[in-house]
Amino acid sequence: MSIRFFRNSDNRRTFEVESKRFAPLGSQLINDIQGYSSDCIDLLDCIDEVAAGRAEYTEYEGTRPSSAATRRA
Repeated sequence: MSIRFFRNSDNRRTFEVESKRFAPLGSQLINDIQGYSSDCIDLLDCIDEVAAGRAEYTEYEGTRPSSAATRRA
């Protein structure tokens, strides 16, 4: 998984992803919760739980509809 965050020529936050399936995550991180570091860390923790194999499924609910992280078969 690769997401790169940066500021564009208009100094706006933006991102690039290797796989389109990560675009919703990038969008949520730069738009909805970027000003709330504890929410950002909570969302990334949910993803890490699954990526590290400590959970098969996690959910994060913020200002947008909830996000879910699951292991791909």
